[in-house]
Amino acid sequence: MNELDGLRLFKRKLTGNARKAVAGQLLDNSADTYYTALRTLHERFGSHFSIGRSMRQKALSWNKIQENHSNNLRDFANNLLHLKGSMKHNPELINLNDSIENEQLVSKLPDSLIEDWAVLIKDTRRNQVKYPTFAEFANFVDSHASTASDLPFLTHSE
Repeated sequence: MNELDGLRLFKRKLTGNARKAVAGQLLDNSADTYYTALRTLHERFGSHFSIGRSMRQKALSWNKIQENHSNNLRDFANNLLHLKGSMKHNPELINLNDSIENEQLVSKLPDSLIEDWAVLIKDTRRNQVKYPTFAEFANFVDSHASTASDLPFLTHSE
């Protein structure tokens, strides 16, 4: 794809804040304009900081999951697994290993899972003298979401 094709793609596909960020640049059809628009988009929306912050905010803004809402728990688990995978490539997500950040995410879980997580924390701290990692938390939620999804009487949705 050449620069002019890239500009045409931007004109067709960009929406919202991304389109607003480069709106003036989309009026000109030159290779320089394409690279300027691309640089603007990367600076505003593509940096590790902005992507990591956006991903963390999405998880932290999740509504508390009610007991027996397995679909919501599955969605939350999928989001956590996505974050876990992204941690390998985005250094901004390392904050997810912080116990305070973890407590904020734990508060989104149904009360019964909060109790189960507290037991796991106690065991981990006693046996390994450390707080569980974000990856361990994501795996814990995923395991419980899979179990809840397998139980037909827990397949409620919002």
